[in-house]
Amino acid sequence: MTYFELCGHTVIPSLDGCEGKLRWAKRHLKALDDQIALAAGLHKHVITVENDPGTSEYVFKVTGLHPSDADWGYLAGDCIHNLRSALDHLVFQLAILALGRDLTDDEARSCMFPIHANADSFKSAAKGRTKLLRSGEQTRIEELQPFNASDTSIWPPRPGYLPGVPAPVPSLLGRLEALDVIDKHRLVHATWRAAEWFNAEQPPIALIGSTTFAGALEDNAEVGRWHYSLPRPELPADMDMDRYFPIGVALGEPPYMSGAVELLGLLVSAVEVVVGAFRPCITAGLPATPVSALV
Repeated sequence: MTYFELCGHTVIPSLDGCEGKLRWAKRHLKALDDQIALAAGLHKHVITVENDPGTSEYVFKVTGLHPSDADWGYLAGDCIHNLRSALDHLVFQLAILALGRDLTDDEARSCMFPIHANADSFKSAAKGRTKLLRSGEQTRIEELQPFNASDTSIWPPRPGYLPGVPAPVPSLLGRLEALDVIDKHRLVHATWRAAEWFNAEQPPIALIGSTTFAGALEDNAEVGRWHYSLPRPELPADMDMDRYFPIGVALGEPPYMSGAVELLGLLVSAVEVVVGAFRPCITAGLPATPVSALV
């Protein structure tokens, strides 16, 4: 006999809903990736440099950008919503596991995977979302909260990670929640941005300061400036400007450093890790995987 038969369950918990939501999130992400790649191939953008006669600055602009497509935001939003919904499906099934039966309408409405950046808000409101679950699953969900991402007693430092860097899974859950809240009320803009400025190479000639435009880019928009002392040095004529101002499609509100496809891919992976952590519960009634074993 299975664990569920031995316990007299009238309804067997299942991960079908979670996996279906994950599958659709990946489909939307693939469609977004394909559309962005197509747009990038239609017109190769060029970074040009101009002298600002009133200052000691070089001004960099982008030309040849294919217009951003509003559908990119809808595809990103659908991906985000399916990921967030997969976590709520998970809590619903964990409640079935705990109760051994289907949920009443009131019980079903109470079920949600809470994601909070603040411990006080979690304690005051979010715990009610998991009140039907077994204590072990409640504890694991609390450990996965973004406010615990820097707690080394829960998430010990890992080889290869810089000291003080928050644990990736709870941090990514925080990003997912923020984007899902935006998408419920307005479009999650996916537009051309200086999406990977943190990977940009250092200027070929040392400077005294620089700026990078973080907002949405249109054709002929300024992407940044380099500040030099007078007399201003001449820049090499053969610079590969893409190396200094990498441009890609990123999500806004607030602007994220990673490209949209890269960020959404990380969110997919984080939700897969969370669902996987509770898989033993749903399939065999076992405890959830310890967070120390999660990547």
